[in-house]
Amino acid sequence: MVGDSSLRESFGRWWTGAPDRWLVLALCALYFSFPLSKTLHNLPLLVVVVLAFVYGQPSQWWRVIRQTPLLWLPLALYALIVINAPGSPGEPAAVLEHVRKYGRLVVLVLLFLILVDQPQRQRVAMTAFATAMGLTVLLTWLRLVWPHPLLGGAGHAIFGDYITQNIMVAFFSLVAFVKARQASGRAARIAWSLLMILAVLSITHQSIGRTGQVLLFAAWASYVLWVLRGVRLALGFVLLFVAAAIAYSSSDFLRGRFQQAVVEARNAQADPFSSIGHRLYNYKTTPRMIAQKPVLGHGTAAFHTEICRFIDKPETCPVYQRHPHNQFLFFAADHGVLGAGLYLAFVIGLFVTALRSQAGTSTRVLLVALATLLLINSLINSPLYSSRESQFFAFMTALLLAMNRTGGGQNKQAASRA
Repeated sequence: MVGDSSLRESFGRWWTGAPDRWLVLALCALYFSFPLSKTLHNLPLLVVVVLAFVYGQPSQWWRVIRQTPLLWLPLALYALIVINAPGSPGEPAAVLEHVRKYGRLVVLVLLFLILVDQPQRQRVAMTAFATAMGLTVLLTWLRLVWPHPLLGGAGHAIFGDYITQNIMVAFFSLVAFVKARQASGRAARIAWSLLMILAVLSITHQSIGRTGQVLLFAAWASYVLWVLRGVRLALGFVLLFVAAAIAYSSSDFLRGRFQQAVVEARNAQADPFSSIGHRLYNYKTTPRMIAQKPVLGHGTAAFHTEICRFIDKPETCPVYQRHPHNQFLFFAADHGVLGAGLYLAFVIGLFVTALRSQAGTSTRVLLVALATLLLINSLINSPLYSSRESQFFAFMTALLLAMNRTGGGQNKQAASRA
């Protein structure tokens, strides 16, 4: 009872004394809602933007942007998208869609400016995200004992599509591991460890999504590479591969999807409409489009119509014209090597930021893991074009960049216990 009273008193002092409390609550709502819904987060995002101009010290933003060269890259990329919009051969609706979707590059910068040097806001945002993902994982397992229609979409997804859910859960498994290592109490360590295990198993033993399965391995491989050294590094990879082998041999979902991938890859030429065949055909035709206008590209959203000129059978164009399943190729087709180069430089910059960060090991490795997921996913999908994936990567990149700028918003010694 004493502890509860102290907690209430501490919260009460913060609530009455913090001038930005409404902005903090809006950030909490934003980072809790975006993993759960593609649209539910729009209202708190609007509130965050409005309150940012009240409590976010906008007079300092330009100074922060000047001092953070990495922020120039998403702003430059979005400026290129806007500049390439007029006169684009793309359909007007598609052009507006690109301008709207890639606007999250600007949102990324804005959220960073709101979160940087604000440990309280960072802690609230990360806790809200972890809570939403913990709820997602628990509901995924609840579905096994209570298979209600409210608890499921396609591919064992609870909220939205299974691909995006698996990407977020893969990242969350590492967040849960970090929180388990940082927890001071035994009950908290057990709870976070259990959530980590359930998160991993929900991808390996419940989901049909190969993307999440690949990115789960990548997230943990990035942790092993970043944190361990010498003999421990070798042992870490041995344990990682042993765990992967056990998962592969014990999961019908995992084994079946990868066996199917091998078959699709072998038959890609005969069947370019399968998941793997589709991608391989995109990777063959999109460079043809890029080669015609390699510097500045064909224009914003031009891929959707112009790719039809480079497909062997134009009547099959509707199958291939949504996106090339590769964000680098997508930007190169629309905006040339300049657009693709800006995006590649930004992804590399995330790794460089983690390398140079003075934050604790746990905070840095989370940025490395997120950058790894973004890089690999950009090679097999178009994550900045996909609505829910772009939300996840934009919002979490802003948060982790801010945490690495300010030491993670927590005691550095505690943050390094991983």
